[in-house]
Amino acid sequence: MGEKIIFQPLTLWDRISVVFYRTGITVFSAILIYMGIYTVLHWPGISWREVSAITKVKNLNVLLYLLYFSVGLSVFTI
Repeated sequence: MGEKIIFQPLTLWDRISVVFYRTGITVFSAILIYMGIYTVLHWPGISWREVSAITKVKNLNVLLYLLYFSVGLSVFTI
């Protein structure tokens, strides 16, 4: 922070971390959009217990793990 140079060139690690950060945000946004559209189109309007019996929970878990990973990736590279 005490540098007198206003604009410093990005190092290789800086560029890699920016790519990871933006990838995490993009994956997070895509999953949220997909889950929102899926919920609106396929929600039967019944209780959660009945929905969990109908829904493939394995697919939901994969989406949630991807969501957690993308958020963690973005936070780690900030």
